[in-house]
Amino acid sequence: MTKHQKKVLLDAAIQPDLLEKVENYLKDIQAVLTGSVHERESHVDMLCDDIADYLSEKPEATIHDIVREFGSPELQGNVALEEELDSFPEKIRRKMSLRRVVVVAAVLVVTIVGIVYAGALIENHVIATGAGEETIQNVEVETM
Repeated sequence: MTKHQKKVLLDAAIQPDLLEKVENYLKDIQAVLTGSVHERESHVDMLCDDIADYLSEKPEATIHDIVREFGSPELQGNVALEEELDSFPEKIRRKMSLRRVVVVAAVLVVTIVGIVYAGALIENHVIATGAGEETIQNVEVETM
């Protein structure tokens, strides 16, 4: 349980014994959640806020009332999994667009390096063979 989650529950003025049971409930939920750490924490944060709101409306509620209202840890895991599956195509689309940008950038870099390298090779070949000087002399002779 994060400091934020603990603070939210403490701000709701929950009885200490109920607080411990709610903490265990949230830990059980976090254990069954799938996805990244950020997604799991986000889901538990949202659920923690909802529980705090519920307890502010019904301060006499027990852990059984909370479980009845919000569902068992397994049910919460299924809800989170459904949300993750709904957002899965968008995640793939973002990853694919990032990969396209990386591939295009890599192709451009390789092309530029290849052109510069080829130009340097041609220039070195011309200098080494002296072919450039003959062409220049031929041009000067023809113009005279």
